[in-house]
Amino acid sequence: MLAGDSTSSAARAEGYRTALQEAGISPEEGWIVESEYGYEAGERAAHELLKLPERPTAVVAHNDLIAIGAMKAFNEAGLRVPADISVVGFDDIAAASYVQPPLTTVVYPKRQMGRAGIEMLLGLLSSQQGMPTGTMKLPVELVVRASTGPAT
Repeated sequence: MLAGDSTSSAARAEGYRTALQEAGISPEEGWIVESEYGYEAGERAAHELLKLPERPTAVVAHNDLIAIGAMKAFNEAGLRVPADISVVGFDDIAAASYVQPPLTTVVYPKRQMGRAGIEMLLGLLSSQQGMPTGTMKLPVELVVRASTGPAT
């Protein structure tokens, strides 16, 4: 897991840990590498993963930029995506379908998120209520492309 340093990163890292535990895999903290958010940060984070005694067979990045940077680093290290290592991003930016191989990514409902935020703001402005508490969960979709597959 290549994670940025924000609240969403913490939630995604927790989801990653939970998914591993549900699959019967004990997550190791060395598998989570904190990084910035750009292509170069993805390259640096991937190099950290490559230093591990046992190289991972799959990587989930906080966003597509980090994932694309990681793919570059893996390629330069002589690894083939996805034959040697699978890579998944998050955001489904335009470049995700153009890189080689095209990036598997998680897409989330940006418009629905924006609409929900505006509705919350308007609700705050039109009433004397305080800030809403709790969280709102919206559905996400996995867009499977060619950067993932079984390790060989």
